Amino acid sequence: MKGAGLTSSLPAGRGSDADRHNLPSHATPLIGRQRETADLAALVLSERVVTLVGAGGVGKTRLAESVARTVLRHFEGGAWSVDLAPVNDRDSVAAAVVVAVGGVQQPFTPVLDQLVTVLRPESALLLLDNCEHVAEECSQLVEALLQGCPQVVVLATSREPLGVRGEVTWRVASLSLPELDESVSAANYERFDALSLFWERARRARPQISITDERVESSVRICRRLDGIPLAIEIAAARCRQFSPERIARDLEEHYRLVGGGRDRMPRQRTLEASVEWSHQLLDADEQIAFRRVGVLTGWFPLEAAEGVIAAFEDLDRLTALDLIGRLVDKSLLVIDDETGTSESNYRMLETIRFYALARARDAGEIQVLRDAHATWWSDWANAHPVTVIPAHAQMAEFDQCYPNLRAALEWLGPQPARAATLVQSLGPWMFMRGYVEDIRLLAIPIALTLHETRHPQWTMTVGSLSASAVTLGNLEFLLGPVTEAFVDAERAGDYATATACLQGLAFLDQSAQRWRLLADYGARAGLEQHQFLGEMGYHSYVPDDVRVSYETLRTLVERTRRDSAALPYLLSSWANTLLILGDYDEAHRCYQNAMATLENATRREPTALLWVLATGAAEAMSRNDASNLEEILRLSRGRPLRGVAPFWAGVWQQTIAIAEHRLTGRPLDVDQLVAVASSRSRPCRFHQRHGVWDTR
Repeated sequence: MKGAGLTSSLPAGRGSDADRHNLPSHATPLIGRQRETADLAALVLSERVVTLVGAGGVGKTRLAESVARTVLRHFEGGAWSVDLAPVNDRDSVAAAVVVAVGGVQQPFTPVLDQLVTVLRPESALLLLDNCEHVAEECSQLVEALLQGCPQVVVLATSREPLGVRGEVTWRVASLSLPELDESVSAANYERFDALSLFWERARRARPQISITDERVESSVRICRRLDGIPLAIEIAAARCRQFSPERIARDLEEHYRLVGGGRDRMPRQRTLEASVEWSHQLLDADEQIAFRRVGVLTGWFPLEAAEGVIAAFEDLDRLTALDLIGRLVDKSLLVIDDETGTSESNYRMLETIRFYALARARDAGEIQVLRDAHATWWSDWANAHPVTVIPAHAQMAEFDQCYPNLRAALEWLGPQPARAATLVQSLGPWMFMRGYVEDIRLLAIPIALTLHETRHPQWTMTVGSLSASAVTLGNLEFLLGPVTEAFVDAERAGDYATATACLQGLAFLDQSAQRWRLLADYGARAGLEQHQFLGEMGYHSYVPDDVRVSYETLRTLVERTRRDSAALPYLLSSWANTLLILGDYDEAHRCYQNAMATLENATRREPTALLWVLATGAAEAMSRNDASNLEEILRLSRGRPLRGVAPFWAGVWQQTIAIAEHRLTGRPLDVDQLVAVASSRSRPCRFHQRHGVWDTR
C-alpha cells in the first residue's frame, strides 16, 4: 500500500533481505558440510532449539551460519547472529541479543523481559554463537524465549549442550578423512573434505603450487595429525606460502610428539591448541611480538588499532606493524573483513587464537602496557567520532562494531577517572543513543561522579555528556545535582558546548520554554547545528506560546535546510504537528507526505526519523479521523529496523501510534507495544494534551 506517501518498509536501493539478517559474508567458501547443512536446516524448521556442539575450531560457527542462510526465507522476522565470545554474565548475554536484533536496552525493565517483548510477535531465527562460557545464562535466556516467543527458533553453538527442554543436540564432526589403508592421489583427494579444505586454502596462500600425488600424501598426514579440525587445517595450509606440504607434515609430527608426550593422539581441543602453538613457534621474533599484542583487541577492529598496540613499546614502528599484520593474515592468525562498506578493512583474531595470544602477552609481562595502549587508542578514536543528535545508520553500525573494544577501554580506565574523562565525554552520548543503560549506570556515571567530587578540570563536560542518559535512567539526583551545577558553571564561563550538553537532559526534564530556548541559543553559539535544531523544535513543538509564531519559525527552518539534511524529516514532522494544532489538517497531511518522501529518497531510512514521522502520521490520522493509512503505519512502526530507536524517543512516539490504533479501530491498547513508554520521563507536550495521548484509559 502506498497511500499518504507510505512506501515499502525496506530501505531504498537495498534488496529484500537488507533488514532481515546480520549474517556475515566470508571471503572463502565453506568446504564440505553440504549434507550437514541440509539435515540441520530440516531440524531448524521442525524444532525450537538446536545446538551444535563440538571442540573449538571444528567449524560450528560457519556451519550454523550456512544453515541460517539456508532457512532465512522461512523466517519473516529474519535471522540474527549473536557472538557471545566477548560477554560474561546474564545481563550482558541478553543485552548482546537485544543489540543484535536492532534494539536498545530500556531502563527500569529487566533486559531479558525487554528481549521477550521485542521478539514475541516475530517469526525469527536467533543464532547464539560461542555459548560455552555463559552456558547457564544462555539456558535461562532460551527458556524465556521458548515460553514468551512462540515463533522464535534458537540455533546455538557451544562446546557443550545448553540443557534446555526440547533441545536437539547435533555433534559437529571433524571433516572427512581417508581410512588408514585407503589410497589417495591428486586425482581423487577431493572426495575427502579435510583434504579439499587444505588444498583450497593452500592455493589461496600460494596460487602456483602444484598438486602431486606425493604432496597429497603429505596433506593426508597433515590432516590426520590435525584430526580433520578445520581451523587447525587452515592454519597449516597457510604455511604453504613459505613451506612445502612435506616440510609442514614433518614439522607437525615432530612438534606433536613433543607436546603429546609420545602419545599417538591427543584430545581434540588439545590438538587445536597444539596446532596454534606450532604455528606460533614458526613465526619470527617480530611476528610473535605482533601476534601477542594484537590479542588485546576483541572482536573486529580497524588496521590502525592493531598498529597502535603493536607499536606500544616503541620497539616496532607503525610501518613495520603494518607489514606484520599482513603476515599474520597470510598465516590465518588474523581474519580480514573487506565487506565493511568503506575503503578500509577490519580485522579479527578468532577467540581460540586470541586466548593463546593473551597468554603469551602475560608471559612477556606486557599486559599492563598493552591495556593502557588499547585504552588510549580507543579513547582517541571515540574523540574523533563524536555522536550527533541524529546519527546516520553507518555511524551507528560502526559504533556497534567497535563497542566491545570501547567498553573494554572504559572498564580498564574506571579506576583512573582522570584518564577516563575524555572517553566518557565521547562515549556517553553514544551509549545513550544505543541504549547501553547498564554500562552508563555502572561504568560511566561513577567516573563522572568522582570527577565532580574532586572538581577535576574536565568534570563539567564529563557530567554534561551524561545528562540525556540520566533522564532515561530517571536519575534525578544526578540531574538536579552535578548536571545542574555543571550547567551553571559552564554558563558562567561562557562554555556553550558544555552548557548545550547539559541542556539536552535538563530541557527534557522540565520541558520549560526557557530551557528549549537556551538549547537553541547555546547550540548556535557553540556551532552545534543539530542541537540548535533540537532546541528550536522543542520550543516550538512542545511548549509554544504562540502557535502562529511556531508555524512561521518552523517553516523558515524547513526552507533553509538542505534537502539531504538528516534534520529535514524531524523539522517537517514538527511543522506538521504545529499545523495540526492550528487545525490545518490538509496542509499537515501534505507536510507528513513530504517527510515520508524525504526518507524514501534517503540512502537508508534512519530509524529515529522514521518513527517520529510515523507518529506524526498517526497523529494526523486521528485529527482527520481517517484510518486508511493506519495499518501501514502500524506495520512500519513495529518493524525490526525501528528497534534501534533510543528509549526516550521511542516511548512517546510509540504511545502516540498505539493511541491512534485504539481510537481509530476500537482495539484495546497493546501493553506490550508500550513497554518503551515506561522508560520515558517526559511530561506531556501541548499536542499530547490536545489528543489525550497521555490518558490511556
